Amino acid sequence: MLGVEALNGGTAMHAFVQRQLHEMSHHVGMYSPLTAKSVLERFWASGETSWDACFDTPHLFCTQMAINVARVVSPVLPES
Repeated sequence: MLGVEALNGGTAMHAFVQRQLHEMSHHVGMYSPLTAKSVLERFWASGETSWDACFDTPHLFCTQMAINVARVVSPVLPES
């Protein structure tokens, strides 16, 4: 969503999104963020402005998600 909104943000916002997607790919060890980066770069260069124009072909973007549940799950205390 940020990538489509970045259309209005100019080159500085484009560079930020590109950099973040590249770093995300490196961090999670997956290619999907680089695919998203390529899709967005084509979209930005196209001059189109609609969401549907950005995703003119089907794409599946999956990334590994990690959730810190330390505050959600109470620790199990050993019985005395």
